[in-house]
Amino acid sequence: MESKYLTTRMVAEAIGTSASHVRRLIYAGLLRAIRIGKRTWRISRVELERFISSNESPEKGNENE
Repeated sequence: MESKYLTTRMVAEAIGTSASHVRRLIYAGLLRAIRIGKRTWRISRVELERFISSNESPEKGNENE
């Protein structure tokens, strides 16, 4: 059974960055997470999907519009 929550490392792999960058996104309020320890966070799959969809870059080729 897949977990409903992801680690910072799992999120980092999904968005192509580092776990420390994911923590910076959390601290900045750009990625919602649940703190379960001093530096331990869990991010819901739904929140990851929201973050990805809200941070998608516009399609290439639309710069001249």
